[in-house]
Amino acid sequence: MHRTLRALALGFALACVPACASVFPPVTEQHASQTLEQRAYVLLNGYAAVLEEAADLVRDLDTPPAVIRALAQAEAAATPSVEALHQALTAYAAADAATRASRTDALSQAIEAAEAPVAAMRGLVGATE
Repeated sequence: MHRTLRALALGFALACVPACASVFPPVTEQHASQTLEQRAYVLLNGYAAVLEEAADLVRDLDTPPAVIRALAQAEAAATPSVEALHQALTAYAAADAATRASRTDALSQAIEAAEAPVAAMRGLVGATE
C-alpha cells in the first residue's frame, strides 16, 4: 500500500513540475531589477558583456567579414545610447533627494533609448555563436 501511495505521489509531483514552471517563469536579470538605478546598471553590465562577446567574435579568424561588419554597425548604433545612459545614471546617482525626482525622467528615457540597440546587438551576437 505504501509503495502505491508513494508512486502516486511521485507521479503527481512530476506531473506538476512543468505546470509550475509555466506559472512561475524564470527570473532574468532584466525582470529582477526593480529600481531605475538597478535597471540602468543591468543594462550597462549587459552591454559590457555583449561587447566583450562581440570583440571575441571579431578576433576569431573564422568569423565571416559580413558578421564583423554587422557587429560593427550594431556596436555603433548601441554605443551612443549606452554612453547617454551612463551619463544619466551618473547624474542621477550624484543628485540629492530633492533633485533626484527631476533626474528620474531623464534616466528612464535613457534606459528606454538604450534597451532596443543593446537587445539588437545581443541578438546578433547570440545568433553568430
